Amino acid sequence: MTKVPDLEERKKALDISSHFHVESPAGAGKTGLIIERILTLLSGVSNPSEILAMTFTRKAAAEMKGRILEILRAAAENEKTGDEYTDSLIEKGKKAISRYSGLRREILLSGADLQITTIHGFCLQVCTRAPLESGLEPGLVLVDEREQERLQEIAAREVINDLLSRPQNDPARSALESRLLMHNMDVKALIAEISSLLAKRDQLGDLLSVLGTGEDSDQFLEKFQENITEIIRMQLRRLEEIITESEIGKRWDDFIDYLSEHDAKCLENVPRECPSAHWKDLSHWQRLSDIFLTNAGKIRRSWGPRHGGLPAGFSKTTWKSAIMNLGDEFVEYLNEIRRYPDLEKFADEVEAVEDLILVVWAALKMYRKICRSKGVIDYVDLELGALKALGSVESVTDSLLFWDRSIKHILIDEFQDTSSTEYRIIQRLLGGWESGDGRTLFLVGDPKQSIYRFRKADVSIFYKAEKGIERDGLEPIKPVPVKLRTNFRSSSGLISWVNSLFGKTVMSRPRIEYEEVRFIDAIPACDNDGSRCIPEFALFVKQEDESGNRVRRREATYLARKVEERLAILEPGETIGVLVFTRTHLACYLEAFKEAGIPLQVKDGLKLAEIPEVAHLANLARAIVRPHDQLSWIACLRSPWLMLPVSLIKDILEAEGNTIFQKLKDFESEHENIRIFRTAMARTRSRIVRDQLSKVVRKAWTDLKGPEKVASISGLAGVNACLKFLDHLRDCEGGSPEETLVQIDFLLESLYDPQDITTADSPVFLMTVHGAKGLEFDHCFIPWMDYQLLQSGRGEKPAYLSVSLEGVPVVASRPDKRVKRENCVYDFLFEIEKRKTMAEARRLFYVAVTRAKKSLFMSGVWSGKKLPNGPLGWVLDHIGIKKLSEDVGDGEYRGTQVYINPESVKIGGVKQRRGIDRIPVPKDFFPEPVPFKIRNPSNLPYLDDHGDDLGAYDKLLSTARGIVIHKIIEQLSHGMDLPGAGYLEQLLLMQGLNNKMAKGVAREILDELRRCCEEPFFKWITGNDFQWSASELGIESMAEKNVITSGVIDRVVFDGKKYWIVDYKTHQPGTNETKGDFIERMKGKFKPQLVEYRRLLASAKGISDHHIHTVIYLTHIPTWIEV
Repeated sequence: MTKVPDLEERKKALDISSHFHVESPAGAGKTGLIIERILTLLSGVSNPSEILAMTFTRKAAAEMKGRILEILRAAAENEKTGDEYTDSLIEKGKKAISRYSGLRREILLSGADLQITTIHGFCLQVCTRAPLESGLEPGLVLVDEREQERLQEIAAREVINDLLSRPQNDPARSALESRLLMHNMDVKALIAEISSLLAKRDQLGDLLSVLGTGEDSDQFLEKFQENITEIIRMQLRRLEEIITESEIGKRWDDFIDYLSEHDAKCLENVPRECPSAHWKDLSHWQRLSDIFLTNAGKIRRSWGPRHGGLPAGFSKTTWKSAIMNLGDEFVEYLNEIRRYPDLEKFADEVEAVEDLILVVWAALKMYRKICRSKGVIDYVDLELGALKALGSVESVTDSLLFWDRSIKHILIDEFQDTSSTEYRIIQRLLGGWESGDGRTLFLVGDPKQSIYRFRKADVSIFYKAEKGIERDGLEPIKPVPVKLRTNFRSSSGLISWVNSLFGKTVMSRPRIEYEEVRFIDAIPACDNDGSRCIPEFALFVKQEDESGNRVRRREATYLARKVEERLAILEPGETIGVLVFTRTHLACYLEAFKEAGIPLQVKDGLKLAEIPEVAHLANLARAIVRPHDQLSWIACLRSPWLMLPVSLIKDILEAEGNTIFQKLKDFESEHENIRIFRTAMARTRSRIVRDQLSKVVRKAWTDLKGPEKVASISGLAGVNACLKFLDHLRDCEGGSPEETLVQIDFLLESLYDPQDITTADSPVFLMTVHGAKGLEFDHCFIPWMDYQLLQSGRGEKPAYLSVSLEGVPVVASRPDKRVKRENCVYDFLFEIEKRKTMAEARRLFYVAVTRAKKSLFMSGVWSGKKLPNGPLGWVLDHIGIKKLSEDVGDGEYRGTQVYINPESVKIGGVKQRRGIDRIPVPKDFFPEPVPFKIRNPSNLPYLDDHGDDLGAYDKLLSTARGIVIHKIIEQLSHGMDLPGAGYLEQLLLMQGLNNKMAKGVAREILDELRRCCEEPFFKWITGNDFQWSASELGIESMAEKNVITSGVIDRVVFDGKKYWIVDYKTHQPGTNETKGDFIERMKGKFKPQLVEYRRLLASAKGISDHHIHTVIYLTHIPTWIEV
């Protein structure tokens, strides 16, 4: 039987006349509560668009809107489901639609007036409606996160080049050089630093704007110090509150008199007045900490002249008791302030931060210039644009007035993931609201599930809003706090276990300023059915002679067997979730499940670049674009489509030739696969500039029988991954092949292995905890519990820190290794950042365990000695296992079943459920012969565009000239300008020419094309004043049985009466050949090709070939010849 212990709280939250701040645990149905409130509001507003509901993902917004429309349509059809809760929602839906009739009713049921969107979706509406007020150009396109990262990296690279080209006395150049020196001349590290700061520039606040508006260093120092002192004041405030309310605080004067009367040594270190939260009193607090606390940060047990400099006999006085009564919280805060920075000593650190900000300001200008040139905008500028458009109370904008009139009710889901900028936008929207005007704010979220700090989520905002949303010059809006506690997801046993673990250990005594969250016990919605659910924990202890990889392998193998064991008894419809803390953990468990033959549904699994078959295909693309990239060519020789032995590759490398392609020529007669590879690569060289790179790579891969060979190695999953890569390669097209290659290399870092369609019915899911948020599984497995977030990465401190406490930003630079000096601000921020990071790790663990509905299994590797600061350590500490000893073995410890070094014995006779059978080994197959032949007019046997009498390099040169000239003429036909010599050089380099030759040939081609552009027929035929025209027109027909004629015509136009076919020829006259003889030779040689093109076009258009002119255009002597 389902019960709802907090039913009254839920009913209260549906009061549409009040503001609410709802804190909801995992599985509490908070999204359902928002839906119910929206349905209630729809029956009370004059227009559905008066309701604005926002969440933080498009998927969540779409699901919420879809659910509401489903209920409204069910209400319109007067449906009954038999489910009490759903039917109550339908009744609310009936009340809502009863207010509307005719067209307005249809609009409501279509969802057109329902404003359910993401925060960025709303910002886009604001900026689109008011581009001038937002300061953004109309028509800008919002780019995704990965493209933003790519553009930020481009801006970082360009600004480095720009600043280094400035005069040596330029402040920005000097700042850049300082940052380079700090990074030990590591340009990549500097690029990463600039890129990351561009992404979080909205968090730099006034520090960025002070230098950006031309203020001097003194004002920057003043602002920097102001922010530091404000953060210190926040931290000292709690000490002041505690001591002011204590006995010693209330009798401070008497305490000073006592010390003075007894001539205490510590008297000179004790302030005459009780210290306050002002930053100038920091030194007083630090001196008090030396008197009250030991070096270990504990309250003293011994008091006297040698212990704190206090009078003899102090232990027997009431003052000692007064100090002891200050409590643990006071001791914790007092110990913390010992490491706070000395505000008189950080001038050098400010200089380093000023350098950093100067570089970022220059990079920001470069980044925005790049974005404008591409017509795009990123999320940060979108939010800042919306904030600007919404003005303020002092500076009211038309946009603010419009939204103030339009919106009556605001609902925000997942409010714990709000950033500081997003919160300011919400504050602006509330700027004109007055008490009793009927407008309401509804905030709902779970601070324990705030796991998106990398997206600038600030969980402290959740608690700040609970006390009241502050507004400029107006009374704050104070929502009614509501605490939901009912968990509809998990069994009572799991809920009890989570309550105990997190309430007593993991989330006990939170510090909100460090983004540590308070834990509220959940209550099960279902009565206990009598079964006892005990979470299981398998501990794998590393043996003396055992490597770390081997013990991890033992854990992964055991995990796979436990999942297999669960699969054998899985009920229909049940699911299993295997959740890892970070994506780098996936590979280990994927391999174990593969060996066990357990199909998985993997969500955003391995990176596409980490899949060997995709890496080989990417190397093939690099080899095609970069003929001189020997590493990529060598990698191709070891790819599945060649698999040459190392000894043969060695012989190839020692052969004559400037490139691998040339070296391979001596081996193709003896090795058929080398001949096939070289032939396929030669074809790509003739199409690389004229066709899309993705088409060229796909064709080469197919010619090399890549799909068959990949399928034989890794099955359909490997082929699917390769096809996914080719699709993304196509999406990256837009510039030169080199630009496409650079973009796909960048994109590969964020692309993941596509879902294997052969495992789509598997009930076993493998994903990260972040990917599992919002999901639930009947049975959860959480491996690698020994993961420690603070020890992830290379262990090196970050180059800079950007920390914000209650909206106050402070930036510090890592200590410069060249100069030995104190870095008190950096160390201060580093400790704060560590505390915030650990707070998020605790929340991440909470999200992991609360995905489970019925059972929970955990595993990890442990040395058996010191408890790690992470999930494994937290659980072991909670159940009372501090270290391994003879007394610790398999058994139940405080509600957790523990196994020590369990054996990974294969389970036999497991009956596989339907839909998750082992995938059979693919059988060999042989393709049928192609039922037709393909003939290309450009490859007729009597045609040889470049002549057999040319040497290898001259033939390469002739081919390269032809390809590049055709590419540029095609661009001219599309209305593009004639490019510069540098662009032509890049194209020629991709054809295999060396730098010196490419430079000379580029100038020749440019001169040749300039002469063509002055010739009247060329200007006419490449123009756009035709009823119809096409360049590089692909065309085919079947004139003979089983023979398809297919070709690509350089240029076809229709002048209103007749069609013109133009074939560009880039040949040059032979030695001592006259112009007339050259023209006649070209005419005779290529007439059959033009005749075939004419027949193809006539067949395709259904016209007589008498209506078609055929022309050869000789670019070297700009002349056209009608054939």
